Amino acid sequence: MKFKQLALSLFFSLGLFLSVEAQEVRYDLQFEGDLSPLIVNTLYSVSQLHLLQDDPPKSRIGLRRRSEADLPNLIDGLHSLAYYNAKLELDIDYESDPIGVTIAVDPGPVYPIAAFDIRYTADEECLEWITAADLGLRIGRAAYPKTILDAESELLILLAQEGYPLANVTRRRVLADQAEKVIRVEVTVNPGLKVAFGPTRFVGLETVRQPFVYSKLFWQRGQAYDPYLVAKTQLDLESSGLFSAISIQHGEEVIEDNELPFTIYVTEAQHRTIGFGVSYSTYLGPGLLFQWENRNMQGMGRKLGLKTELTAKKQNARAEYIVPNFLDRCQRLKFLLDGEKEQTEAFNETYVSVSGLVERKLTDRHWLSYGLSFKELSSTGSDNNNTFHLAKIPLQFRWNGADHSLSPTSGGTLNIKSTPTAEMVGERFGYVINYLTATAYWPLLGDNLVFAFRATTGSIFGSSRRDIPPPERFYAGSESTLRGYKYLTVSPLDDEDKPIGGRSLMIYSIESRFKLKKNLGWAFFYEIGNVYRKEYPQFDHKQLQSFGCGIRYNTIVGPLRADIAFPINRRPGIDNRSFQFYINIGEAF
Repeated sequence: MKFKQLALSLFFSLGLFLSVEAQEVRYDLQFEGDLSPLIVNTLYSVSQLHLLQDDPPKSRIGLRRRSEADLPNLIDGLHSLAYYNAKLELDIDYESDPIGVTIAVDPGPVYPIAAFDIRYTADEECLEWITAADLGLRIGRAAYPKTILDAESELLILLAQEGYPLANVTRRRVLADQAEKVIRVEVTVNPGLKVAFGPTRFVGLETVRQPFVYSKLFWQRGQAYDPYLVAKTQLDLESSGLFSAISIQHGEEVIEDNELPFTIYVTEAQHRTIGFGVSYSTYLGPGLLFQWENRNMQGMGRKLGLKTELTAKKQNARAEYIVPNFLDRCQRLKFLLDGEKEQTEAFNETYVSVSGLVERKLTDRHWLSYGLSFKELSSTGSDNNNTFHLAKIPLQFRWNGADHSLSPTSGGTLNIKSTPTAEMVGERFGYVINYLTATAYWPLLGDNLVFAFRATTGSIFGSSRRDIPPPERFYAGSESTLRGYKYLTVSPLDDEDKPIGGRSLMIYSIESRFKLKKNLGWAFFYEIGNVYRKEYPQFDHKQLQSFGCGIRYNTIVGPLRADIAFPINRRPGIDNRSFQFYINIGEAF
């Protein structure tokens, strides 16, 4: 009986002991020492004691083990800041509530890089020029591990540029000289063979034909390896719009003649798209937009696009067919069929035009285009009612240094266009329409505030103003030029205050774009300029001004823009509204 009572007592005591031991052991972590905020933040970021503080151990022994296991993590964190002689001292105060875990930190001095030596497993004299400075590494600067690893990555990039894409680091020695308090790095590299481009195959093609994708290669078999050509091929394939994923990979072993085989893995995107949109302006009223596109006609990356926009006073349609790689990989041939019918205060216009243009890519940011165009235009309700048969030679130079096409935040653009035009039927006459637009964008406060500027100027040389078809003359007052004034009424006026069009224009716009949230923003703008009778802008002429504001809501196709604009210099009998309202997709410029 006594033995049974003793056993029950021991069992009860053991259960009580285990229940006490099973309680969570909460603790508070502190770092002590002459520590900068950067050191403290780094220690907390790597400390398992800190990261697991909401999941405390079940016993004091567990807390001790967790604390001791955390010390190597803290040492690694200090090494990442180039403190290679740091000392830590752990103290646990079990009497406090919660238990106090204090780690005294003596980081010691920051160790600089004293040497970065590169050794090659093969004798390649052509590589001896590569030094630490070429890798972006400066002797005497702090020996951050990331800096050393970045230098290694840069070394492999340079070796690839020299024709050694199979180079690899076989050994890295990072020696901490505790006497001199410096770091010495020794990297051993196997450069591999200097290779040439070998056979290339595509994997993943479904409807895109092989002749098209092979025309996108910037290299030929047997040509010396150059990673720049690989990057250009990747970019050219991406810009075709035919693939949702592209991966260019080379083999790990060379074949005969030191050739390196390549495999390009692609995933085809949807080649057909259809879109709908809406617009609104005070003069034109509500509008509907429809567009359809096939980017892979005949499996050769040729694009056919149809687009139409309908409002009560303006209807237009366009068919576009683009042939890439026309006679040259940097050229494309574009055929356009356009039709439009429009009613304005100055004229009523109906036209059909057909164009053939060659667009040549000079660089990644520069384009030149030229071609021929024929336009049959009927003008009524104007000072020269007639049907015109016009032959045109459009010439255009474009530079695009902006970071985005629909919502730019930095950089700029330049567009210069000249269009010699001649009447081909009846009384012959000719003229040249010249147009220049320049934009610039400056990000302020990151991308939260963007200052945008645009300058537009134009002139028409040749026949008299009256001979020039009224719809071909210059007008302003729209959603993008002198917002706030009645649609296409900024122009020289006749005796009855009717717009008759000008031979030159000059308009300046400035706009401040504020980002309030990820997809929402505001814009405030001011515009000044006019349209003039003479071939050159008249600086002493009265300049019309406007201002306004708008809301921007970012969508996957660009910002949805809603602007309200106010004319400052209202003209009696013309600007009968004190404002104009616009809704559309994309920034005004």
